[in-house]
Amino acid sequence: MSRSDQAPPVISNSTILILSSFLIGMATNMFTHEFVSEELSPFLLAGGTSGVIAFYALDLTSTRRSHAAIMLEQNRIEDRLDKHMNSLTSVGFTMDDVSSKEMNAIDPAELVDATERNERIVTSI
Repeated sequence: MSRSDQAPPVISNSTILILSSFLIGMATNMFTHEFVSEELSPFLLAGGTSGVIAFYALDLTSTRRSHAAIMLEQNRIEDRLDKHMNSLTSVGFTMDDVSSKEMNAIDPAELVDATERNERIVTSI
């Protein structure tokens, strides 16, 4: 099931962080002890701390999912380009055996020109 098929989350990551910070603030603030009993303070602190940990865990999961999606798309594009290049090179392209005498007769400047021409063709694709 893809992410777009799923129902939207009931509570967002930023809401978890805001509420957790509020709970931690309530637990550590000495002025709130008028409203919150001393016995509840450790529970508020534990709830706020677990909320902050949950926020970071959800953020890490989200980052990993997006990174995995990017890598999957990059691999798909690389596979398509690889198939494209293989299909172009297999059509009527054969390498003739070149003797060392013929290799010495080739001007290096011609090789550079041919390489630049091939690079221009590949980048225009």
